[in-house]
Amino acid sequence: MNTFKSVFSVTGIIALVSFSFFAIAPTAYACSCIAPGSPAEEMERSAAVFSGKVTAIESDSLGYKVKFEVERIWKGLSEESVVVSTAQDSAACGFEFTAGQEYIVYAYDAEGSLSTGLCTRTHLLVENDPDVSSLGEGMAPVSGESPNEAAENSPVRAIGLVIGVLVLLGIVYKVATSARRPS
Repeated sequence: MNTFKSVFSVTGIIALVSFSFFAIAPTAYACSCIAPGSPAEEMERSAAVFSGKVTAIESDSLGYKVKFEVERIWKGLSEESVVVSTAQDSAACGFEFTAGQEYIVYAYDAEGSLSTGLCTRTHLLVENDPDVSSLGEGMAPVSGESPNEAAENSPVRAIGLVIGVLVLLGIVYKVATSARRPS
């Protein structure tokens, strides 16, 4: 009986010492997120969805600022280039971009700027990419124009102006021909 007590005591001490190592271990954090939904679901949740080539990566105190040359747009942009933020490493859910590579980016609004990470559908663009197939053609960025300038120069606006001029000419013709007729 005495041997049983001493074995039980020694086992308890070993267990206590073993667990004490966990108590003094530094706290570690890892990225944890729910798997993203379909391309359509993630486009709905995102502030911007586009494909583009990484032209520059700059480090700052919070992570990285990644500059893209935009190639196709599905949501939220019109410019030829955009900067997107991401955390510095994957443990903080940061996405690791490589300069010169092309990506499909699903970005969210983070206090007025765009950000992305591992918990989005952002990924390296591949040939016959299933997201491109699902999202459709998208549109090209507007070169060198602000969104307001692009709207002013749109084909719909030009057609409206032509129709307006034709209507005005028709009215002038009608007035001119009715003024020539004797009463």
